[in-house]
Amino acid sequence: MKKNKLRTKPSKGLVIFSSIAIVISLAGLILFIIDRSNLFISILVYIFAGMFFIGGVVVLIEQLFHYIELNEDDLIEHILFSKKVLPVSKIKKIILDKGIYEIYNKKGKFCTLPSEQSGASLIMVGLQRKGIEFIEK
Repeated sequence: MKKNKLRTKPSKGLVIFSSIAIVISLAGLILFIIDRSNLFISILVYIFAGMFFIGGVVVLIEQLFHYIELNEDDLIEHILFSKKVLPVSKIKKIILDKGIYEIYNKKGKFCTLPSEQSGASLIMVGLQRKGIEFIEK
């Protein structure tokens, strides 16, 4: 049987926007590499399309490869190809401040989680069912 996993999901709007920004920036770069009629406009397109391409890639990678997961006994924060694991029993406190959950262990802040992120409320309900209390500021 599959274990019960709760995890946050990326923002669909940001994924779609960054994908469109990457495609349009790449198309603009290719178009102005092929057509070199106006040097000044080409340089501006290289600069701005390059910035939008790099920004879109960074946002897309962050959205797709940074998430928090709640397994049976562990809270796991995945960041790109690394992960930090915190057993639920070692969570000292969770503070809700201005729409952001801050999760602490004995060493300090383990991770932060925006309350409006998709899947965050299910993770918090799962933690409450395991007996973790929240502090609201």
